[in-house]
Amino acid sequence: MPFRGLIILILPKKSMDSEVVHSYQAAAKVHALCREKAREMIQPGIKLLAIAEEIEALTKKHGCGIAFPLNLSLNNVAAHYTPSENDETRVEKGDVLKVDIGVHQNGYLVDAAITLDFSSDAEIKNLLVATQQALEDGFALVREGIEVGVL
Repeated sequence: MPFRGLIILILPKKSMDSEVVHSYQAAAKVHALCREKAREMIQPGIKLLAIAEEIEALTKKHGCGIAFPLNLSLNNVAAHYTPSENDETRVEKGDVLKVDIGVHQNGYLVDAAITLDFSSDAEIKNLLVATQQALEDGFALVREGIEVGVL
């Protein structure tokens, strides 16, 4: 089962005008499409470069900008690996892939990551379940008026 991330949007206390809200909403919708496409298309054997090209094209197709190059980090690469033009790296059976997607509309950014598990290692699966639970527990603490530093 793929590890599913959550998105939480923390906005400034002052009210935003409708154009800003619309921009965040538009970016969030496209980001959701990109996450779903990533879950559908990524399987062992696919090149990281093909993933990046597809997800970035989908972002543009739906009228949003790319906030940063798609990050595709395999296994012990913690974060922020972006395939280069001639990158031949492929997802393999047994891999864990972090997919970090950034989408913007008019400069208002939505950024979240998902983790896809292609391993059969129980220890890795347990770690991913525990990490997801910790993330959800943290998000459950978010409420109006709480300072980010308290979280």
